[in-house]
Amino acid sequence: METAARMAGRDRRFEDLYAAHGRDAVRLGYLLTGSVADAEDLAQEAFVRLLGKFGDLRKPEVFRTYLMRTVANLAKSRYRHNEVERRHRASLATRGSVDPPDVGDRDQLLSAL
Repeated sequence: METAARMAGRDRRFEDLYAAHGRDAVRLGYLLTGSVADAEDLAQEAFVRLLGKFGDLRKPEVFRTYLMRTVANLAKSRYRHNEVERRHRASLATRGSVDPPDVGDRDQLLSAL
């Protein structure tokens, strides 16, 4: 079990890493998405993901590389997701509307049976 002092130390190191690299992560996210809101979301998600792996980070000096790669991968995943959604909506729009079945004919058929 992790002690409170150890967790506080880890949190402080992570805060230092955020202060050192947070703006760069947002900047990269903006270059990849063109949206400040999306860039901030990507940077935050990247930090959260790396926080989960932070205990395994043997070389803190390479954190920036991990962070930037994570932001890029998240942006790529978001783009792919949005592209699939766009294609799906486009295919639904081209299908047109489907006419509902004629209920009157069904009632006549049931009456005849």
